[in-house]
Amino acid sequence: MDFIVSIFAVSTAQAFFLALFTEALLKVWKVRLHSQRILFHAAAFIVPPAIMPFNVYRILSGDESAFDFHILDVQPWLNLAIYQGITMSHVLLFFCAISLILFAVQEIPPFIAHIRGVLSIDRSAAGKQESSAEAEGVINCIASEFPYKINILDDAAAAVYAAGLFAPEIVIDRPVLSRLTTGELRLVMMHEAAHIIRRDNLWGLALFSLRVILFFNPVSMVLFRRIIQENEIACDEYALKRSDGREDLINGIEKLYSHETVAGSIPGEGNYGWLSHKTAALDNFSSYSGIIERIEKIRKMSGFIPVDLLLFRLLLALVSLAGIAICIK
Repeated sequence: MDFIVSIFAVSTAQAFFLALFTEALLKVWKVRLHSQRILFHAAAFIVPPAIMPFNVYRILSGDESAFDFHILDVQPWLNLAIYQGITMSHVLLFFCAISLILFAVQEIPPFIAHIRGVLSIDRSAAGKQESSAEAEGVINCIASEFPYKINILDDAAAAVYAAGLFAPEIVIDRPVLSRLTTGELRLVMMHEAAHIIRRDNLWGLALFSLRVILFFNPVSMVLFRRIIQENEIACDEYALKRSDGREDLINGIEKLYSHETVAGSIPGEGNYGWLSHKTAALDNFSSYSGIIERIEKIRKMSGFIPVDLLLFRLLLALVSLAGIAICIK
């Protein structure tokens, strides 16, 4: 039990301090674009599980000779008495248990649903759909901009989503064609194209695998959900970078995520993969207030950091995060 508590404590402390350090870097460097912020948050998320084998070895062997300097030694804090025999280790186990429950209830079921959806999309049903003349006109106007297969489904839910791992396609539920204008549909589809270009389904699975390793870590849970939220906005940024239709994108989101739609839990625009609105338990933007916040961020989007400077900062941040994590025992 002492070994398990130690692993939990070290991993949680590392994730906490790395998250604080990352937020400080983003503030100092004034990184505002979510397509860039997500890279730093992903780095902070990856480091703790990546060095977990080192943590296990160090705790089991007690070998500290190579690392005399430590930013924080969590071991003395575990035995700190709080109230009538309750120590910090008991508090830590309580929060880890809460994190485990949330992981099992809110993250595992949507993830299983996502796997089933991505791997077993009813393509035969999609191929049998016959588009109306109006639908054909809308699709023909914008299909040339997207080098991906476009399927129209007779689904009651008004949704647009990117589907597939290795043969991606954009799926449109038929009610969307009557709900959105051509301009709005174009921007929404550009958002979904961004999910495909960024390979969100693939690298999202990799991140979720790391999330499984740190299922007990409440800080990693918060950071993982932050990455999910920011990735949606990053795809909005992609769409706006290639089009001046800011209001079309906003109007499209508002129509697909109307208050009635969200309250009724009817899926709106969103990625069918790891960021799917169909896995809304993972995504804070499933609430109407979250959509309002997302729209406000879209209105404020501007400015990009040069790629060479971004890569240098990201590399510097990754090295610093690894160094900080190793110095926490």
